[in-house]
Amino acid sequence: METNRPILEEVQRVRNPVLWTVFLCSFLLVIVLCGYAFFKPLSETLWQEMPLFVKTSIIGAGLAIVLFSGLFGVLLQAKLITQVREDGLYIRWYPLHWSLQKIPLENVERVEAVTYRPLKDYRGWGIRRKRGGIAYTIHGDGGVKIHYRDGSDILIGSQMPAQLADEIESLMKRE
Repeated sequence: METNRPILEEVQRVRNPVLWTVFLCSFLLVIVLCGYAFFKPLSETLWQEMPLFVKTSIIGAGLAIVLFSGLFGVLLQAKLITQVREDGLYIRWYPLHWSLQKIPLENVERVEAVTYRPLKDYRGWGIRRKRGGIAYTIHGDGGVKIHYRDGSDILIGSQMPAQLADEIESLMKRE
């Protein structure tokens, strides 16, 4: 059997409707305010006659639109890829990871499927560090927690935590 072929693969994307609603409303507000800041002075005076603070506001508004557009593009592309392969457990939090990252399974004490509280336990989703651990999440409140003998842990968010935990345990038994 080929070692590069995933036994189990899960790809998760940002699907939080509250996040998308807040982001899109903020984006629309920025566009409206930037449009007002840009077109109001242009309709009244020429660029050369405008005070410096108005020119600065217009440039800032344009930069805000570019920034929000870039952030929107990143959110649309963001995904957490989890793969269990014959040779190990891999994750990739795209676009932050350029390639799959191997999760060490040496010195693992136990693996468990968990329901966690993203905001309270890890201050949200994404790659989150806390004392003694790290979390890779993108959506939801389910995941697999890998506990190490040294007291540290890794949480990997999953929409199928029981199945992922079983596959990781099976992989550990093979090694």
